[in-house]
Formats: sequence, C-alpha cells, structure tokens
Amino acid sequence: MLRALLLAYHSLAAAKKRMRSSRVEPVYPFGDKLYNDLQKIASLSQEIIDYDKPLVSILLPVYNEEVEIIPTIVSLLYGIQDANIPTEIIAVNNNSTDRSADFLQRMGIRVVFCETPGLRFARNAGVQASHLHSKYVWLIDADTRPLPPLKNKTSLENMYNPLKVSYAYLEAHEDCIAVSTGIKFEYQVFLRRLIKKLRLLIKGGHPFSCWAGANQFIEKKHLMAIGGIDIEVDGGEDHHRVFQLIRYAKKEKLYLMGADRNPALIAPVYTSDRRNTTIKQILKNVIQQYRKPKYAKDEYGLPIHPKGVRHKDLYGKERGSAKF
Repeated sequence: MLRALLLAYHSLAAAKKRMRSSRVEPVYPFGDKLYNDLQKIASLSQEIIDYDKPLVSILLPVYNEEVEIIPTIVSLLYGIQDANIPTEIIAVNNNSTDRSADFLQRMGIRVVFCETPGLRFARNAGVQASHLHSKYVWLIDADTRPLPPLKNKTSLENMYNPLKVSYAYLEAHEDCIAVSTGIKFEYQVFLRRLIKKLRLLIKGGHPFSCWAGANQFIEKKHLMAIGGIDIEVDGGEDHHRVFQLIRYAKKEKLYLMGADRNPALIAPVYTSDRRNTTIKQILKNVIQQYRKPKYAKDEYGLPIHPKGVRHKDLYGKERGSAKF
C-alpha cells in the first residue's frame, strides 16, 4: 500500500505538476479518493511512527504546504520503515491558512501550533515539542523528501536512505555531532538546470548542497548545548546554527561531517524548486546569490550572523509572511 501511495503522490509527473500549483486539486484526484488515501496514510502512520520511545525526532515547519505535505509524509513513512529506527514526526503549523494542518491531522501526524511566523520560531517550537528522550533531531522542510520523485515501480530499488545513513554514521562516530547527507532539487525548469550546469562547469563543486535547513541531522544534546534554535537570528538562521555547532565542536574537540567531505554520506534529500519557475523569479535568485551580505568573522574564520536584523535588511527581500 505504501508503494502505491508513493507512486500516486510522489511520482515525477506529480512533482512537475506541483511546480505550477499551490493547491491540491490540479495535482491530485480530489474528493473521496484523496480523503480515502489520507485515511490509508493515517493507518500506516500508526504502524510506522513511534511517538512513545523515538530515537529520532523529524521536525517539519509548515506554512501553506497543502500540495507538498502529502508526498513528504508518504516518503518519510517509507524512509522510517526502511531504516527501522524508532522515529517520530512533529509538524509545526506556522499559521497556515490552507488545508495543511487538516491534511496532517488526517494522516495521523502530530501537529503543534506556532503562532509567531518565521522558520526559526517554527523550528524552535518543534524542538521544544520533541520527545524528551529522543537522541537526534532531523531538521528538514515540509517540501523536502528523502526520496527522489519516482518514475516507475522499480525506482525504489537501490536508493540511499538519508535517515538510515545519518543515524548509522552518528552512532558509529561518537565524536561527530551532526551530519548533512546533501540536498538536491527534485525537479527544475530548463533555465534553472542550465544555470546549475554552467555554475558547476565554471566553479566546480558538487551537484548537491549541504547544511541548508532542509537537511540537518543533529544529536539533540549538542543542539541544546548551543542554546537550541537561536530565534534572534533571522537572515541565514540555518547556516548560523551550523556555524554555532562548529564553534562548539572545536572547543569540545568534536566535529561535523557532510556529504561534500565524505562520499560515504551521500544520500541527499530532494526539495521543491517551485519558487523558481518564472524568468523573473530565476533572475531574482541569481542576483541574490551575488548580493549576499558580508559578515564579520570570528577567530575560526566563521561568519558572525547579526542578531535582531531582519531578513529583508540583509538580503533585500522579505521571507515568507513574517512580520517584525
């Protein structure tokens, strides 16, 4: 049943449709079929998710993600079942005005509400709501999946599971406090793919990124040792957290590891690129890459992100619908 749901909601065809719509109706069959499927997912959630004694807490900030949240949950269920690791999923409803929260509840996912808009506040609420004794937190986004879009029934064979890879690495390396197995876009329009190829040809590097907020797997006691999620940093808060962990790790003679440094960790998550589908959006994205703010550096050469500064003041645009 889980494979059938994956093929229905996380196919390559569905991923392409999601690029053009933020509503469910144009992408998936709506009505009784959808709600029957949500009930099936809830049944699977009851079997697969462990809210009693989880070792891993998956934290999902959610803001108006009704078209993305179903494939995310279905693919996470597959990843948890495949990894066979006791895991909970906590979704943080960050003032969604669509049907995201309703769909999550119908799928049997624990939902907590965060009234203050903003990723940092939502992630903080997720950490606070996580099970007291969970050992790891996995910070990902509501439009991010542990599987690429499926092309056919055999697409699931020989896939790397980021949950399994991350957990196994941290369990085997006690001096490592966090890992990132990489991030790819699940589908991009032609111009975005072309720009990416040119960038790789000119600058080199990897065909994936690491350490963005869409894939940070952290041992929770170390996250709490740096004060948890820093709600005072808005612009670049996900990278700020990584730099804080690196500073802490250097002092404690520990380390972080990413797929960009260790090929054994390459097991990327796949995130939506639906916010970069028009020429105008793509040009804005390119310009923003060259207008990144320059930060002061600390004794380790790491950027110091300013606190109490709005994302708009750093990057020239507001993020989401957060009000300050």
